[in-house]
Amino acid sequence: MGPVVVVYSLAPAVTTNVVNAATAGTTIQTLVTSTGVVLDNQRRLLITATGNESGNTFTITGLNQAGFTVSEAILGPNASTVATNVDFKTVLSVKSSAVTAGILQASRVSITGSRQGFMRVRHAR
Repeated sequence: MGPVVVVYSLAPAVTTNVVNAATAGTTIQTLVTSTGVVLDNQRRLLITATGNESGNTFTITGLNQAGFTVSEAILGPNASTVATNVDFKTVLSVKSSAVTAGILQASRVSITGSRQGFMRVRHAR
């Protein structure tokens, strides 16, 4: 039997900051909190930078809607914003591979994200 697919209707929401204004010249090794930042539904994250972070890789780790661990490593932006391709319901950590060139922020995408979620299903035998 295949996975059970649930379709969510995502409403626009206010931005939730996961990492607030990390200062330039630091390496981000952020364990967001012991329980993470829990979003309303699984959504993509934005990495926004004031400097050139294109040589820096940011690794975001968390959980999806079904509670599975998900992680994505993305190249940083050049004084702009990049989005993850993976959707996160809970963000556990955001880490940079190198010292940041500018002020950095990681936040939830307010209106986009996958409308599908996968549920864990156990079968009785």
